[in-house]
Amino acid sequence: MPTPSLKLIIDWRNAVPNVPADQRERQTQDLYKLLRNTDEASYVQRLYSSQTETGLMGDNLLVEILFATVPLDRLADFYETVRQYLPDIPIQFELEANGQKRTVQLTGDRPKETLASHSDAGQLMQAAHEIAQP
Repeated sequence: MPTPSLKLIIDWRNAVPNVPADQRERQTQDLYKLLRNTDEASYVQRLYSSQTETGLMGDNLLVEILFATVPLDRLADFYETVRQYLPDIPIQFELEANGQKRTVQLTGDRPKETLASHSDAGQLMQAAHEIAQP
């Protein structure tokens, strides 16, 4: 039986106030490139807006938000890669699988325990398993 895949929107817009537009764009580009060069996601894409924020580079590309398709069995590794790049930043994950959607708001608090006991990772994995299983 093949591993189910999840569609994810990773959204950290406005998580850190007062960050200059060029720095927000660079951070988005860097995470996009990092995720595209890992084995955790089968697909990563920047999202477009019908309106461009003033002062941002790119043609209607949104900043601090990405789309990815991730196999369920790679989600923990994907999450850890995102967290290593965006430590301690609140992130909202929108998950979709089998026509079901879940939104998980993660605080960014990182206790010293292992990833398996990490409350944010646990919330994300629980939501993913709930919708990914047929």
